[in-house]
Amino acid sequence: MKRLMTLTVAMVATGLLALSASAQLQVVDSQTGLISLSADGLGSNTGGTVDYDKPVGATVRKIFVAAASSFDRIIADGDITMDAGSGAVGIAWDQCVFNNAGISLPTFFQNCFADVTSLFEADLNAAPAGPGTISVTEATSETIDGVALFVVWDDPSVTTQTTVVLLFGGQDTTGDQFNITLAEPLDLDTGVADMGLAISFSFQGDLGSTMISELDVNSQRLTSSAGGEDDGAALNGALLTVGGIGDSNDNPPDPFAGSSNLRDDDELYSLIPFVNEGDTIITVDTLNPSDDDNIFCAYFVTSVPSIVGAGITLAPVFAECIVGDEHTVTATVVDEGGNPVEGVSVTFTIQSGPHAGLMGMDTTDVNGEATFSYVGTDVGDDTIIACFFDAQNEEEVCSNIATKSWVECMLFAGVVPTAQPFDDPLAGPEDMQYVIQKGALQWPVLETSIPTIEVPDRPRFEGMTFRMQIWMRNPTVFPNDPFQASNALEWTVGGGAPSVVGNPAFISFTGGPAERGEALDLSFDVTGL
Repeated sequence: MKRLMTLTVAMVATGLLALSASAQLQVVDSQTGLISLSADGLGSNTGGTVDYDKPVGATVRKIFVAAASSFDRIIADGDITMDAGSGAVGIAWDQCVFNNAGISLPTFFQNCFADVTSLFEADLNAAPAGPGTISVTEATSETIDGVALFVVWDDPSVTTQTTVVLLFGGQDTTGDQFNITLAEPLDLDTGVADMGLAISFSFQGDLGSTMISELDVNSQRLTSSAGGEDDGAALNGALLTVGGIGDSNDNPPDPFAGSSNLRDDDELYSLIPFVNEGDTIITVDTLNPSDDDNIFCAYFVTSVPSIVGAGITLAPVFAECIVGDEHTVTATVVDEGGNPVEGVSVTFTIQSGPHAGLMGMDTTDVNGEATFSYVGTDVGDDTIIACFFDAQNEEEVCSNIATKSWVECMLFAGVVPTAQPFDDPLAGPEDMQYVIQKGALQWPVLETSIPTIEVPDRPRFEGMTFRMQIWMRNPTVFPNDPFQASNALEWTVGGGAPSVVGNPAFISFTGGPAERGEALDLSFDVTGL
């Protein structure tokens, strides 16, 4: 009986119910960091479990639940209960919106959303790594199509700054657009740009149907068969699909083919095939030509910091420079369409690190770009953020965090630099003390050895010129000038043999050159004493 009712409703929906969204999908949460996302859905009239997948060593950052109803059903607080291990909890909704089904049915769908981090965080943090479940019970389930679960994890296996953007509302079936602005271009070989959808009241069944949505990415067709009930069943109150756990972003095989079964398209997609080298904007267009699907959630995961719609990004996300160099970061401000916004005053702040507290301001140009430059004076990692106030001057909008790592131009293995280590009186010539010097930094050395000195294997060092000397000290032998310098050794990385500057009276300093990733072969001889 219920299966027959589902088929009847589907036929009515495709033929007579012209849907138009009354509340478009809007960003409800955006997180950036070393994070990952697990997403899953459950459509059922008898209850069941919704899945999560916990990475090894991960902890919860955020947990969200969304639900969708039909036939004018209001989803009240407590109508859905969930249990992650510590007992059943009724879900109280943060927000609910209606999606209409034609002029005469303005409240046909209700979509609800809640941040449930505080309810289930302890249970999921205590759970072992790997697959896990949360049990779900629905009151009068035949008019609640199901729930979607989204867990954002702080994930130690993630090595690049990743953004997860979650959107909620009611998708406009006549067409809508999302513009994703990337802080910097994706690595098309190793990068990630995934998209997932949560759709209710979409029946496709074993033979497919015309209840489908279409997606284009950068004006290229991604799918013509989004929808179905692959996370539920062919029954009213169970017509649900959520792209996520158990799904593949390799389908559909033919982006222009319609639905032939409920698994043609499982609503998880990779956007990478539609992105060109150097792109910093990805545009996704949606359309539901059958006017009868309820898209109530969407998400994007990118392996570089990103925003969806209006906002600000900061690049480069990570950079490494030599102390004494100048570093520049660029903020880009865009509107909802991903278009640059000129004339916005942007404030840059170094939040932490050796240069914490430094600030700068600039105004965006015709490209929506503002810049901030500063010279590094100390070794360490700076974190930088850029912010601006909205047009009403009420809300501060801030970018992703950019990290700047300042390093010395040479790495001295196993040696601690000191400003002036030689201040004890010496008895005679046999008590000579030696120091190797680079700029203002000095390292004590033994008479017969020099500490290991390596040139880091970084592109930044190619073509850089280094100058080093060795000094000896004895105020007894040289009362008027205790420090005696060797010749200076100069060489350019990648530039061939070193040059020797000066003609010392007592110390001959030789060695080098070293290329990137190599250790210097240095030595010195003392004569005439």
